[in-house]
Amino acid sequence: MKHNDARHLKVGVFVVVSLGLLFIALAMLGANAFLKETFMVETYIDESVQGLDVGAPVKYRGVKIGTVSYIRFVTSRYILPNEDAQSAFGKYILVEMEFDSKTLNNVVDTSSRNAFDQLVEAGLRVKLAPTGITGPMYLELDSLDPKLNPEPKISWQPMNAYIPSAPSTLYRMMEVTEQILRDIELADIETIAIQIKTLLTTADNVFTDASIAMENIGPTVIRLRKLVQRLDNLAASQQKDIEDLIHHLKVITQHLAELSEDAKDYPSQVIFGQPPPPILPGEDQ
Repeated sequence: MKHNDARHLKVGVFVVVSLGLLFIALAMLGANAFLKETFMVETYIDESVQGLDVGAPVKYRGVKIGTVSYIRFVTSRYILPNEDAQSAFGKYILVEMEFDSKTLNNVVDTSSRNAFDQLVEAGLRVKLAPTGITGPMYLELDSLDPKLNPEPKISWQPMNAYIPSAPSTLYRMMEVTEQILRDIELADIETIAIQIKTLLTTADNVFTDASIAMENIGPTVIRLRKLVQRLDNLAASQQKDIEDLIHHLKVITQHLAELSEDAKDYPSQVIFGQPPPPILPGEDQ
C-alpha cells in the first residue's frame, strides 16, 4: 500500500510540475504578444485572391515583414455612398496586414504618418505573388512607378494605414492573353489572308523586275569598263607627247615674260626694232 502511495505521489508531482511549466510558457508567450508593437495596414485588391489566406506572409522585396490578418469584401466594413462607388469598388477585396513595428521601421518610419504617405506617393504598392509555380499566394510590397500604377480614388476613409495595390504579374499576363484572343476573334482572317497573298505577289514581281534590270545593266557596265581601259591606254601612249608639249609651253611662257619686261623698259624698241648704228665722222653715208 505504501508502494502505491509513493507512486501516486510521483505522478502527482510530475503533473503539477508539467502544468506549472505550461502555465509559465503560456504566460511568457502572452507577455511577448502583449508587449509586441504591431502596425496595421490595409489594401484593396481588384482581382481574385484565390490562394491567399489569413496568416500568409507579407514581404518587402523578399523579406518577411508581416502577415495577412483579415480578408473580406470592402463592403463588409465600409459603406459605399452611391451606385457609382458600388459599381467601382463593390468587387474589391479588403486585405488587412499586421506588421511588427520594429521590422517595418527598417522600411518606413511608422511613427510618422507623413513619412508613410510620402513613401506611398513615391510608388510603394502591394500585389499578389505566388510561392513557386503552384504554391500558395502571399503579398509582396515593392516600389513601382506611380504613373503606371496610380492610386485609386476611394470614396471612404481607411481605418488603418493604407497602401494601394497593383495588379499581379499573373493578372497582367491574363489580361494581355485575353486581349490577344479578343483581337483574333474580331479580326477578318479572310481579308488578312488576301492582303498577305497580294503582298507576297507584289514582292515576287519586284524581285523579278530587279533581276531583269540587272540583266540589262550588266552589258552596259562591261562597255563602260572597256571605255575606261581605252582611255587609260591612250593616256599612257601620249604621255611623251604631253610632256614635250608642257616643256614647250614653259619656254614660250618664259619668252613672253621677258618680252613683257622689255616692253616696259624700251617700248619703242619692241615696236620699231633696234636703232641704226651711229655714223662716225669721215664715214660714207
